[in-house]
Amino acid sequence: MITKFKSIFDSAGLSVYVKAYEIIVTGPDSGVLEFVKDTHSLDSLKKKYPQFKNLKQLYQHEFEYNFEEA
Repeated sequence: MITKFKSIFDSAGLSVYVKAYEIIVTGPDSGVLEFVKDTHSLDSLKKKYPQFKNLKQLYQHEFEYNFEEA
């Protein structure tokens, strides 16, 4: 599955790193996600930067001069 997404990004000329992670289902509405090292949850970003309404606004602010690299 990852190679399918990677090929889509490659064909669009995007240099994107794609990594699969494990999800273990523990019930019909619950599960456990593998942690991805050196990442932040969306919830933590919303709490840290309440002035931004979405990720695009945050990225445009943080990567003002290199937005394409974000």
